[in-house]
Amino acid sequence: MIAVYACVRKPGITTEETVPALAKNYAELTGTAWEPGTSVCRTQRGKPYFCASPLHFSVSHSGSYWACAFYTADLGMDLQEHRSTNPEPVVRRFFHPEERKHLEESGFTDFFDLWAAKESYVKYTGSGISDSFSGFSVLGGCPARFYPIPFMDGYSLCVCIGPEGAQPDSKVIWFD
Repeated sequence: MIAVYACVRKPGITTEETVPALAKNYAELTGTAWEPGTSVCRTQRGKPYFCASPLHFSVSHSGSYWACAFYTADLGMDLQEHRSTNPEPVVRRFFHPEERKHLEESGFTDFFDLWAAKESYVKYTGSGISDSFSGFSVLGGCPARFYPIPFMDGYSLCVCIGPEGAQPDSKVIWFD
């Protein structure tokens, strides 16, 4: 099961302190092994992970909310607040031609959903946003699966996981 823990953004929420406490809760919820004292490490490109645990996580924040997704396999998750914006310059610079065509034909209605999917993919791979952000399409041909998860009105949340296996259940768990 993919669990997304969410809360209203506030001072004091840090990856290094908050995420291990939530991971303990996720492990209890799913029956996954968890070692107390497990710390957060980072790859050379800055992707956070647990130094010695089978659990994987991804953190995002946007607008008024902070979220952290957990799963027993590698994942990426992104949360996007729907802001008033002209998406066309962003679409021209960062979206694949297939995605640009889709957005232009749909009147850009899926802009934040696709942006959340793209960000979730680069978090999954650990590559981060770069000039190659327009070099892949989340509409097809990506070696991953994308799961939009209902969140709050005015927000898009997407989780990206590897291409193998059955579709996992997912849920959002609110905490203070």
